[in-house]
Amino acid sequence: FNSLTITAVAFYFGDITWSLNFAVAGTVISALYVAANYLWFSGARKEEVSRFAPVLSVDVLFIAFFSLIFLGESFSPGVYAGMGLTVIGSILISLENPVKNLSKFKSKLALGLAIGSAFLFAVREIFFKYFSGSIDTWTLIFYFGLTGTILSSTLIYKERKGLKNHLEGIELLAASGAISGFALAVFYQAIAVGPVSLVSTITKTRFLLIFIGATI
Repeated sequence: FNSLTITAVAFYFGDITWSLNFAVAGTVISALYVAANYLWFSGARKEEVSRFAPVLSVDVLFIAFFSLIFLGESFSPGVYAGMGLTVIGSILISLENPVKNLSKFKSKLALGLAIGSAFLFAVREIFFKYFSGSIDTWTLIFYFGLTGTILSSTLIYKERKGLKNHLEGIELLAASGAISGFALAVFYQAIAVGPVSLVSTITKTRFLLIFIGATI
């Protein structure tokens, strides 16, 4: 539902250019996205989500490094310090007892999968920023969503037997996927017009918003 929503939003708002080269660019980004999510779900099966999910915040560090090397995005030491503090804050606010929870990682493989997922998410965003310099943003988002829908549908079909017993709450999952798909389309538009490292860092404030919403 995520990728399908992205495709629909891009088709509605954009003036899509039909091109094989653009489709290839979208496919590369989509493949990275699907692979990152695959690692995420694989790791989440091996470790408690409360310990696993916050590790994904390190993608900001990968993005800051790659954007400096490959995109020439450079900031003052204070900005980089802010990025680091944002990552630390995201982890601290997501865990009731950060030191205790992180030290109790039961699976080293799960930790590796979390870091690997964060790495692929970072590479995805770097590629999107790079391609958006020469391709219309809505067109790139459209091909990303289209190929993501195809790849995701293929994985779902492959795992269809195991999914038959886990269809409870599918309506909520569909709604969540649609909302996150729209949000991701907006996120990509922000990456296209602004520094990818800063845009990605700002998205980590969602942990603070979740915390505030949960305590009100």
